[in-house]
Amino acid sequence: MLRSIGLMTFFLLFTGYWVYHLMNGPRSVLARAQILEEQLYLTQELGRIEDDISALRVQISGLKPETLDADLLTERLHALSLTLPGEALIYTTRSAN
Repeated sequence: MLRSIGLMTFFLLFTGYWVYHLMNGPRSVLARAQILEEQLYLTQELGRIEDDISALRVQISGLKPETLDADLLTERLHALSLTLPGEALIYTTRSAN
């Protein structure tokens, strides 16, 4: 009788130990749910960052020497009131026709 009570207590404690660690701890069911949620967030963040990188690559591709238009660059500089040495900008008003 005492032996069966001791054996039953051992198995009850053993089962309780495993159930506790199944629910709590670094590899538990709750931790897995949290890790999956974090993975989803990071995957979405990665997608946003990759979109930003693609947009920046498109903008940078216009700055390569073989694709840079000198007339467009001069026009942009003049729009910012910047001139090359020896140049002068003359501002005129446009007439409304």
